[in-house]
Amino acid sequence: MADGDNISRLLLTLISTLAILGAVTATQHSATTAAPYRQLPFYTINATPASLTVIRGSTTQAAIAITSLNGFGATTQCGSALWGHLDISATVSSSSTSGLSAVVNPSCLTLNPDETVNATLLVGAASLAALGRYNVTIVVGFQVSPIGWSGGTSTTVLVTVVSEGHLSTILSNALAGGAIAAGLISGFVLVRRRARPPF
Repeated sequence: MADGDNISRLLLTLISTLAILGAVTATQHSATTAAPYRQLPFYTINATPASLTVIRGSTTQAAIAITSLNGFGATTQCGSALWGHLDISATVSSSSTSGLSAVVNPSCLTLNPDETVNATLLVGAASLAALGRYNVTIVVGFQVSPIGWSGGTSTTVLVTVVSEGHLSTILSNALAGGAIAAGLISGFVLVRRRARPPF
């Protein structure tokens, strides 16, 4: 009977050990699959200047710089495949009523690892464009397969539409402000000079 009891105890110990190992394995698997996928940033996008003023019936532009991060590269030649390069687009808030348009040239770029490439944002205002301020959003997307996109990166440029007369007023005010400031500085220096005691 003693041998039978020992065998039973060994079996119970073995079953308990297997159960514990199974629970640990299941927990590790659950933790691994539940962990969120953290995608490294592929690139940054910057616009210079970040704000523009455009007169009705004219155009203006800003420089767009896209910089590779973490060794990312998109080197498939534009037009040769459906994926593997950067696609750039620009949208205008309330474009249907503002009379403002925006395009990026070129609209497709390749990017080597750890390098920077450049494009140009062109903004045009119709002759009857509504005066005011608008946001132009530039989006850079990278298609990783024929049916999927990575998370795109974007930046926003503030565009102010003015009339030609209004721009003249802005310039006149700026010049007047500069003259007033210069006059104040000159007067301050003159007063300082006169206030100095003679040697």
